[in-house]
Amino acid sequence: MRFTIPEAILAKLRAVRADRGYTDPVIEREDAFFLYEGLGPVCYLTSDGRVLVDSSWWDGRPLYEGDDDEAYSSIVVGAKNTGIPELLSLLPAALPASRRCERCKGERWMNFGRDLNTGKPARVVCHECSGRGWRPAP
Repeated sequence: MRFTIPEAILAKLRAVRADRGYTDPVIEREDAFFLYEGLGPVCYLTSDGRVLVDSSWWDGRPLYEGDDDEAYSSIVVGAKNTGIPELLSLLPAALPASRRCERCKGERWMNFGRDLNTGKPARVVCHECSGRGWRPAP
């Protein structure tokens, strides 16, 4: 899966990367941007539209290009983590015969209890639709 990233979004990604002031070998080698870093694999979006997943420190799997579902989920998380909601425009539009995802009600995120620190709902990207908000018709 490869996204076509408009120049305006690339400029915002570059600004966020510069503001963070952190780099690593993947960012340097691939001209990449952090989408997710935390519990689990690290996910990057490259300037040429690939989503790279590095779970080498998590489960030993080396850097690889994510499949469609990993790419969609990473973009949804990246939109939140970078503060660039325009990243969501990279996701595919709902197909004519699709239906709203029953699990997340089209919201892209699922609640699973409460955050112990804030008391707010704890959320993850919906695993049913990978954050698209819709599912293909059966």
